[in-house]
Amino acid sequence: MNNKTQTFREKGRALFLAAIMVLSVVAMTASFGAAPAAAAAQNVALDDTIVTEGDELSGTVTVESTDDSSVFVFVDANEDGAWNESEEPFVEVNVSDGDGQTDYDFDGLETDGIVGTQVGAFVDSSATDGQTAEETTPVTINNDLNVELEAPEIVQDQNTYPAEVTVTNEGDADATGVDIDLELDAPGAAAVSDSSNGNTLAPGESETVSVLVDASDTEIGNVSNGISTTVSGDNYSSETIEQNARVGENGTAFIDGDIGDDQVNPIEDDQDIRLVVNNDDTGDEVVNETFGNFSTLDDDNGFVESAGFTSSSDRSGDLLGRYFIEFNQVDTTANYTFNASLEGFKAFDGPVTGTIGEQSDRNLRLERIVDADNLEVTDPPQDSVFDLEETFDATVLVETEDTEEDGIGTLAPLEDEDVEASNFTASFDNPNDADADLVITPTTNTTESDGTTQFAISLDLNGNSPEDFDEDIDAGIRFDATTSDEFDVLNVTFQAEPPSGEGTIS
Repeated sequence: MNNKTQTFREKGRALFLAAIMVLSVVAMTASFGAAPAAAAAQNVALDDTIVTEGDELSGTVTVESTDDSSVFVFVDANEDGAWNESEEPFVEVNVSDGDGQTDYDFDGLETDGIVGTQVGAFVDSSATDGQTAEETTPVTINNDLNVELEAPEIVQDQNTYPAEVTVTNEGDADATGVDIDLELDAPGAAAVSDSSNGNTLAPGESETVSVLVDASDTEIGNVSNGISTTVSGDNYSSETIEQNARVGENGTAFIDGDIGDDQVNPIEDDQDIRLVVNNDDTGDEVVNETFGNFSTLDDDNGFVESAGFTSSSDRSGDLLGRYFIEFNQVDTTANYTFNASLEGFKAFDGPVTGTIGEQSDRNLRLERIVDADNLEVTDPPQDSVFDLEETFDATVLVETEDTEEDGIGTLAPLEDEDVEASNFTASFDNPNDADADLVITPTTNTTESDGTTQFAISLDLNGNSPEDFDEDIDAGIRFDATTSDEFDVLNVTFQAEPPSGEGTIS
């Protein structure tokens, strides 16, 4: 049986009230040139006042200035209100010539290796070692600790129940006063706990606490949040991770089945199908993985004892893909819902009951989404020419690869597909003074069993006579499928009377 690992990384949340560290941001300004600068930092506001070591600070500094100068925002790691060039990061922002208060944005102020300090700002033509802040604002920088709780999602009766938490300092500053508490309240057993307090963790250093409940002390059942760990530090806000403690019956529930579409055809790329399984009795999501990763499903999932998958592409003929899962569960029986999804198919949902020591079937049937894979105008030919008063029929063919008529993956006529026709404005060119409109009837039509549908195309001359048109009119009609982005454009010419350039003198 395999442990499930939970991790969290504190990026700054509520302050740990027993050991709060206050930082401040300082602003400073000065004039370029020999004359003294009429400039001063008035206010510093941070976008985030609680961050994790390694995050970059950003915000706004307000400057009262009448000269061009610079404002320097720095991390006051020494907490003395002065900038130390060898230890404290800073950013410089140019201050424009002005006669009042102006807000300037800053970003990129680094905090690597710094906790429990303050940040400040001053105005000057350059940053000089020892310059003091004119304005400050509070900020809290927390240690960058990674906490991993490892404990089985479920153990079988008569097996020992272990739990372990490891805290690692992933920052560049020492983490001091780190307290770690771990408690395991397994079903039927007295709660056990252990702790490690007052730790100082250098960068990269870890501390581990573990507990163990003997197999003979447990009984079948579930304790909500029975596994709990709390971690805090001088510069780390207190955080708790909890997990249910479950002890189940000995043995597993075996569920298997084949994988195909709703017409029992193999599914190409069935390894990409994502299977999500929920235990309806407990509300737990016990599986969320693609079939292609089933060989390692039990590596990090305590609900699964073993799992496997064979793709249809690895089986001869038209045999379907197959899968199996062995579940660890608390009760003898458990009700599951299997959800399978893949692009191009409607998601499948199906129930199944798993019983310890028995095998249950749960075949997966995904309904193919039948959509247009090809749309083309078959008549008239492109660039056909018609009289100004002529009406012609345009025939559109729609095909799909999603039916069994000629085999999945082979184009076949698509019946009952709505096709939308529209004036392709960019290709409608009427160079005449007389007005005319393109008429399409209907604007939406449905394909027949042979995959075709027709549209009547003509011009509305708006009361003008054909003799009022001296030049040809070019038109483009666009046809769009409604179940996909397939489309085609028919280009035609309505010929003026007499045809352009062909008039004769009698």
